[in-house]
Amino acid sequence: LLANAAAALVGGVGIVGGVNYNEHFVLAEPIHGTGPHLVGENRANPTASIRAVGMLLQSLVPSGKLTQCIEDAVYETMKDHYNTMTPDLGGTCTTTEVTDNIIANLVPHLKARPPDETDQDRQQRGGIVV
Repeated sequence: LLANAAAALVGGVGIVGGVNYNEHFVLAEPIHGTGPHLVGENRANPTASIRAVGMLLQSLVPSGKLTQCIEDAVYETMKDHYNTMTPDLGGTCTTTEVTDNIIANLVPHLKARPPDETDQDRQQRGGIVV
């Protein structure tokens, strides 16, 4: 409930991810749920899901570089709001178009700030390769 109320302050539940974790697991998800009424319509806002992936990566690569690259790409995409967003935010783009826009903005961020991994990062996640 608190997450939904806070999401309203920044544009709605379609752009906010959430994370729940303890020492044994991490669960990252969009706070808006699944949106079954949008299945097959290519008009769901993918932003919250993409940001949730960034939160999950934060738990795997604690340096935060991957997460910051994703956040920067989302921000760059949302700056041109009406031309790059789905109808729930007043835009005209499809889910695919918004996803493609975020990916296009992600690539330069990854090239400019490679998400190097430290030995401590690997050790903290038990040597799992990301």
